Amino acid sequence: MADYKAGDEVRVFHRDRYTPGPAAGYAGKVTKAARRYATAEYERTRKVVPWHDETETVTDSVEFDMTTGIERGYQHNGRLVKTPAQVAEDERRKEAIKEAIYVLSEAGIEFRLGRERSFTLEQIESLAEVVKGWED
Repeated sequence: MADYKAGDEVRVFHRDRYTPGPAAGYAGKVTKAARRYATAEYERTRKVVPWHDETETVTDSVEFDMTTGIERGYQHNGRLVKTPAQVAEDERRKEAIKEAIYVLSEAGIEFRLGRERSFTLEQIESLAEVVKGWED
């Protein structure tokens, strides 16, 4: 759980297929933080008319649960808010999983997708290091 306060930098991710946004999310700032929910504002570019190329920059805000980062009132398609540290850890986890899958498959061990969520990042990295140390 991240501890949010006004002025903190965040990344806002659109999780619906119609307005996915950039892969790295939109840069935003927390404008208000209460006990459970916080509000963040961010700027995004959108088309003025869907079939034209003309765009405009708009400022959006999102109210989100500080425990999960999920937009208030949504579970699946709402926006998701993360700290830069959480984004970096997610990227590190993705890279560790790719490396672990490669190392394990080279050693003849099957690593099923979906199971990796039950492992911590440190366990995944340790597992890959153990297998790298095996001698043929």
